[in-house]
Amino acid sequence: MKKSLISSLCLGGCLLIVTGCGSATQPSMPVSQTHPSSIRLHDGRAIAYAYMKEGTRLVKISTSKEAPKEGVEIVKITEYGFYPDYTIPKKGSQGCIYSAVIDDKKRGRKYRYCHSFYTESTMSGKAFDLLGNALITIGTAGLNAATGTVSRVMEFNRQKFLEEVEKNDLPEYRDAIVQLRQLAQKRAMENNRIYDELYRRYTDYAKTIVVEQKTVDKSGLLPDGAKIEVDFTIIPDRPSRRRFGYDTTIEATPADFSKKIEAQKERILSKSAEDAKNYRIELDRELENYRFTTPKDINHSYNDHITFHVSVEAPEIISRTPEKPAKVTLTSIVRSADLIYMLPRHTQLKDSNIETDFVPSNTFGFVEAIAANKTKSFVTLKTLTIYYHNKVYTLANLNREIAPESVTLPGNSHYQLLPGNWRDVATFENMTLPKVERISIDYGYALKYRIEKTNLDRSIYRTDTYRLYDIYKSYM
Repeated sequence: MKKSLISSLCLGGCLLIVTGCGSATQPSMPVSQTHPSSIRLHDGRAIAYAYMKEGTRLVKISTSKEAPKEGVEIVKITEYGFYPDYTIPKKGSQGCIYSAVIDDKKRGRKYRYCHSFYTESTMSGKAFDLLGNALITIGTAGLNAATGTVSRVMEFNRQKFLEEVEKNDLPEYRDAIVQLRQLAQKRAMENNRIYDELYRRYTDYAKTIVVEQKTVDKSGLLPDGAKIEVDFTIIPDRPSRRRFGYDTTIEATPADFSKKIEAQKERILSKSAEDAKNYRIELDRELENYRFTTPKDINHSYNDHITFHVSVEAPEIISRTPEKPAKVTLTSIVRSADLIYMLPRHTQLKDSNIETDFVPSNTFGFVEAIAANKTKSFVTLKTLTIYYHNKVYTLANLNREIAPESVTLPGNSHYQLLPGNWRDVATFENMTLPKVERISIDYGYALKYRIEKTNLDRSIYRTDTYRLYDIYKSYM
């Protein structure tokens, strides 16, 4: 009797084996790809998840993913379509092994694919019973039927998947979630742009600030009407920028989905409006003032001989004024002046034979001594001596010949008559008008020369007393 049963089973098994073997050599029929273009397969970033009971009945929509309950399959909702919660093989099918002893807790993507409602055997669907499939494996994979292990090649049924998506109105749910996200993004973007709008207005206002520069001379030495311009900088503040984002999480059943979507929209509208109002108030308060920077003290070079010491007074903060540009006064206060290389502009020595004009050079210490020989003989300059403010300095052994009735050229008439250590003597620091008016300077020259074919040295000498004030005025 056992033999008869085994024979029958083997006969049935052999029939299934033949069928199974035949299907392995026959190409599978392609699944129909026809479906409305508005519902499409798309594997992208998920914006929500649809939880489908047995793959056919929607029980929950959620923007967060959680492990599904037994018998529930997840459909991923993306921005442009829908996709199962596993990877569809690129070749269209995948081998699956079913075992009665498999650990159901290890449900990876391959497990979910093999047990999905949206996949089917390429042989003849899921109608095989476990024993029949186990017998097939005896002739194919050589597995033991006693363990309840089955081997199949499974293929994703795209049409079935998209039909269930359509039947359960998943496109409408997707559109609602997309609109919610778009609303949140739009309101966040509008509020983020508030900073740009107000900061542009704030910086534009800085360009309208009127800065009036005044000069106050407390030294008494600045020429009448002279103005001293000081550099300044208006520096806008840069408060930190806030970034806005609004909650688009949804977890709802089909029955309360619309209500929860509308409630979430209302929260976004209300919160974003409140944020916009408060952000404007906050920025108006933070974008109220500008830093105004100038040097505290400057040395203003009027020319090579006069430098003014100036203190600058100006506010450190400028505030916006309603409906009109702000006005700022920057005051330059001239405290004193340094008078540098104070030699009279022109001095002359002459007699019946020679005439010499002394003019200070722009280079400290040098004097142009332009000599005119009035005789019909060669004249040799032998020494030059300068007298300045109780100081005497002589250049000896010049031996400079001047042709009869000729004048030396400025280019070759430069003499360093003030040594370097006289700089302090010829410079008067931190002067004011009262100080300058009290100072007098003894200043002059001596010249020794010899006329050709004579053995007699001749000399000319002259000093005068000059007011420092008069010398200073000559350089204005």
